Amino acid sequence: GFVRPLEICSMDFLNATVNAKSGKAKLSLAGVHQAQNASVACEVMRYLEIDETSILNALSNAVNRARLEKISDKTYFDGAHNPAGVKALVESINSANPKGKLIFAIGFMADKDIAACLDELKNLKNKNFEIYTATVFSNPRAEKSENLASLAEKKGFEAKSFLNISEAVAEAEKDADTVFAFGSLYMYKELLAEGKYENR
Repeated sequence: GFVRPLEICSMDFLNATVNAKSGKAKLSLAGVHQAQNASVACEVMRYLEIDETSILNALSNAVNRARLEKISDKTYFDGAHNPAGVKALVESINSANPKGKLIFAIGFMADKDIAACLDELKNLKNKNFEIYTATVFSNPRAEKSENLASLAEKKGFEAKSFLNISEAVAEAEKDADTVFAFGSLYMYKELLAEGKYENR
């Protein structure tokens, strides 16, 4: 159609390297959907007659916090808090297909469709994973950690309940090869407030 997709020449875990006429660029934003988004952005910039070197520079340096953001050597944070967001996260993880044990550290607001979000995890290629749950203390609408763990177990997943997201991620990093913390953006703020995690 209208958008000429960028040619993905390699994937380094969750970041794509793309080809263009004037060179290559490693997308700074992680996730397979970001290559699609980059294609749309490129078409707009080409329409505006922005030179391709500037386009590649923009692709390499764009920032979108809390969207498959690497916050430590083995941990990524994603603000997926609805079924569509978790589906996109699962598609990106499947594309990268990380080996070893995965742990998902999750926290949600009680009014979200948590059951449908958990159902999306059934589509993961890597079935070697557990779920660590946390209560998001900075918002009174948060679902309690023990309720999240109980719901995950009812869905057939192994789950453990933790007091807060910092504790859940710290334990997950001891037990897993790769950790994906996802859910409420309030949880993201709690993690970063501790000072241990940062954008990488």
